[in-house]
Amino acid sequence: KAQCFAAVCMSVVLGAGALVAALSYFATPVTDCPTGVDAAGRNDFGEAVQAYSSCLAMPRLEAAARLKTLKERAWAYYKIGHYPPAIADMEAAFELQPPTDYIDLARHAIYLRRAGRLEDSLAVAERMEQTMGDAAAASAAYQKGLTLAAMGRHEEAIPAFDKVLQMRQSYLWGYWSRGLSHERLGNRALARADFEKCTQLLNSAGWSRHASEFLPAVNAKLQEYDAQK
Repeated sequence: KAQCFAAVCMSVVLGAGALVAALSYFATPVTDCPTGVDAAGRNDFGEAVQAYSSCLAMPRLEAAARLKTLKERAWAYYKIGHYPPAIADMEAAFELQPPTDYIDLARHAIYLRRAGRLEDSLAVAERMEQTMGDAAAASAAYQKGLTLAAMGRHEEAIPAFDKVLQMRQSYLWGYWSRGLSHERLGNRALARADFEKCTQLLNSAGWSRHASEFLPAVNAKLQEYDAQK
């Protein structure tokens, strides 16, 4: 009652704006943004961005929830192709707390690469290599390889993909990416071998969920090679 009385007094003295501020002050702290999480779970990332934005505007959002929500909104922005705000959100999260999870750095590298900031993306991948330990090694090498390939530096990208595949011998995307780099360098036999490995993996239990989406592209690539024999 005392809190409510104080809020009413403020509204009388200062107007309705003060009442809103007072009620916000006394509101229960917000610890999560379930509406945004639900929308993202339905792959409605546009709605997720709006929900996360509403959540971030709440004055009583707890620090841990703000950190989490910035990262989640960054991912939602990325999924709808809005890369600069994705970068801004991730970097705002890093200002609140320096990254301790290599996945956050991997996503940062992805956002930067998609935005065309290739040198920055490469620097983040190299930071992962240097600071995140063995658990991050494969992810760091993959992000490094993708960015080097995007820069046209395929001779350097291939050893990065080699490193990935030494650690993850059944990693579909590693074979595909390395195959594309071999192809750009004219290493047709090596490229074909990687694309054929993709076909094998997509027909295996571990990767079969991606077959309907990705197998046509792999088969089309192999047909190109067959036509050029």
